Parts: sequence; structure tokens; C-alpha cells
Amino acid sequence: MKNKPIFLTVIVISIIFFILQVLIGFFHFDFTFDSFPWNLIIIYNISFFVFSFFCIRFFQNIFIVSKISEIFMDVKSNPISFTKNYTSDDVQFITKNFQQIYNERKNEIENLKDQESFRKDFIGNLSHELKTPLFSIQGYIETLLEGALDDKEVNKKYIKRAQKSVERLTYIIDDLDTITKYDSGSEIINKTVFNLSDTVNNVLDSLESSFNKRAISLFFNQSDKKVLKVVGDEKKIHQVLTNLITNSIRYGVSDGTIEIKLEEIQNSKILISIVDNGLGISKEDLPRIFERFYRVEKTRNRYEGGSGLGLSIVKHIIDGHDEKITVQTEEGVGSNFSFTLELYMPDDQL
Repeated sequence: MKNKPIFLTVIVISIIFFILQVLIGFFHFDFTFDSFPWNLIIIYNISFFVFSFFCIRFFQNIFIVSKISEIFMDVKSNPISFTKNYTSDDVQFITKNFQQIYNERKNEIENLKDQESFRKDFIGNLSHELKTPLFSIQGYIETLLEGALDDKEVNKKYIKRAQKSVERLTYIIDDLDTITKYDSGSEIINKTVFNLSDTVNNVLDSLESSFNKRAISLFFNQSDKKVLKVVGDEKKIHQVLTNLITNSIRYGVSDGTIEIKLEEIQNSKILISIVDNGLGISKEDLPRIFERFYRVEKTRNRYEGGSGLGLSIVKHIIDGHDEKITVQTEEGVGSNFSFTLELYMPDDQL
């Protein structure tokens, strides 16, 4: 109880004052027990108690406020050397923790500034990503309306281009929906046991046409030819592999190579690596590659357009599995995206 010391102090003073009144009444005014004005004395002492309590509390508050003002001026003038000692218990507590509170509030302000900057970047990037396919569709439609509808060959060509822009727009919206679900916590990781090699092969089959268009050579290496079963959400790991390999295709070089490696490592883990000899990533861009819509400048002229959310989704999924993803890269040489998964260990092998 914050006012307990004051309360006890006033009680002690009131009791002492009451005893003095009784002694003075008996010995100085010769009151007897029956003739003593007990009601008057009790009312007087209760009034004295209440008055004393609020007076002491009032002056204590004034003292604390003055000390807090002094502390505030100390922090304002020199927040680093905030080391004075004060006598009041409340003020000592404030002195001990004020620097921590100051730092916490300062960090909160910095975080709010970062969030505001991120929000502005996010809105700007989202606007850019949505405008690109929309303007393309608008241009194709205007071309058709200006007379290209009469030419069947041109007509078909522009309708196909518009269809691709619509597909990209849908792709962006789907990825936005996915990232929003991860942010809100509504996207659940459903872990099961599945064959990782089969999942990799399924992804490679679905991307075969993309490899052929870029004349990229694919290598799938597994350190141990045994069946590798892992624990995870197979559907989401499929998406991780698709996003990472697609990323290597987009930012790779024609006639380049992409290698997928599966390697059993310590602590019952599987290391999955996607290695390419593409453009690579600069040291300046590397810390930001998992940010939404972030693109390095060199990839503006990429082979195919993506949503700009692929790597961000990958990071969310891997974090949701309580695993790690790392990137080793050198500009002009290539990149190596690696992440881990839990290796399934049957009970008889534990």
C-alpha cells in the first residue's frame, strides 16, 4: 500500500496525542473516569488524525513533484550522466528507473519512426507493383479500341499480353493475401511427416518450362540417396522451394545453372540449399532482401515480373517452422539460399 508509511505515522502520533490528553485531564484538571469528556476527545482525535494524514500526504506530494522536476531537468540536460541519489523512497525508485524509462520511450519513438517509414515504402511499392500491370492492360485495350480489333493477328497478340498482365495482377493480390494472413496470425503451420525429395521433384516438374525458356541447367544433388523424411507443412515448404527456385530463374543468367542440395547435418536437421550462378546481391542490398516489395536496382530489368513478396513469404514460412534461412551471395557470381528442416526420426532410431 503506497500510503501505508504515512498512515502508520499518523496513527502513532494520534495515539500519543490521545494519551497526553487523557493524562492532562486526569492529573491537571482532576477529571474522573465517568466525568471525562470521552466523546469530545474521540471526535477531536479523529479530526486530528484525518487532518494530519492529508496534510502530510499533501506536503509529501509537493516534495516528490519538486524532486521529479529536478530529476527531469537532470535527464533533459544530460540524460547519460543521470546518477544522483535522493532520500525519499518514491524518488529513489524513480531515480533508479527513470533512465530505463527514458531509453524505452526513446526506442519506442525510433520504432514508430521506422514503422512510419516502412508504411510509406510499402504503400509506394504496392502502388508501383499494381500500376505496372494495370497500365499495361490499359495500353493494350486502348490499342485494340483504336483499330487493332480489325486485325486478327494483332488482336490475338494484345489480348494474350493483357491476359499475362491480369495473371500478374492476380499473383500480386494472392501474395498480398498470404502475407496478410501471416501478419495476422491466421495462417497456421500444419506439420506432418513427408518425403522431401518427392516435394523437390514436384516443384522442379512444375517449373520445367521456366528452366527451358532460360536454357538453365538444373542439378538436384542429395548427399545420401536414402529417403529423406522431414517434419513440416508440406504445402508451405512446396511454396518456399517454388519461390526460391523461381527467384533464381528470374535473376539468373541464360545458359546458367541452378543446383538444389539436400544434406543431413547435426541436431537431426536437413539443410536445403538452392545455389545459382546468377546476378548475385550487393552487400548494400543483402540486409533488405526479405522486405516486402524490395528489389535491387539491377533486377528492375528482370526476365519475368513477380509480386515482390516471394522472399518475404519464404521468411514468414521458415520462421513459422522455427527454422533459419541464410543467404550467401557475391555480386556477379551468384547466390546460395539455404534453410533447415527437422529430420523425421522414427522411434526405433531415437
